[in-house]
This record gives sequence, structure tokens and C-alpha cells, in this order.
Amino acid sequence: MTEWYEHMVMGEKASRHRFDILEKIRSKKGLRGIYVIVPAMNPKNILDIIPAKELEKDWYEERQDLLVVGVAKGYDEALEVAGQIVGRLYRTTGSFELERML
Repeated sequence: MTEWYEHMVMGEKASRHRFDILEKIRSKKGLRGIYVIVPAMNPKNILDIIPAKELEKDWYEERQDLLVVGVAKGYDEALEVAGQIVGRLYRTTGSFELERML
């Protein structure tokens, strides 16, 4: 089940089509070129950037803890959004422990 972080960050291009993109992610249709940023599955990383199309796979469908903290349109924008999240994380907590911000 996909959950949405209440302070989710959206890229500039994604925010222009915010409601359409969020509805596409919910319905799992028309996801080409959309990326979601989630807390990393590997504890040595901070975030994972996942093509939203991957959310259609059973493995993601079964995950109970998938929290979307960012959404982007295009991979380059996903990198920018992930950078914004990490920057905000460090500014607000003084660390790179994402759990402290969530």
C-alpha cells in the first residue's frame, strides 16, 4: 500500500500536473516518465528513486511501508527532488537520518 508523506516534495514539472500525476500513481495507469522518491530499502542509503511504473509489480504492491516522500516527472527532476529532500533533512535535523524528519 502506498502512503503519502504529508510534506511530500514535488518537482517543478510534476507540480504543474500534480493532481493528474497523483491520480495516475493511485490508479497505476499512465506512469511512463514519472518517478517516486521513497526511503531507501538499504539502510546505507537515504532515498531510493523508483520509476512509478515499478509500483505495478506485485513486490511493491505487497509492501506495507512504502512511503512516497517525493514525486518527479523525468529522471533528472527526480535527482533534483531527492537533492532537495536530503538538503532539507540536513538543515532541519543536522544529520542524514531520514527517520528523524519523518
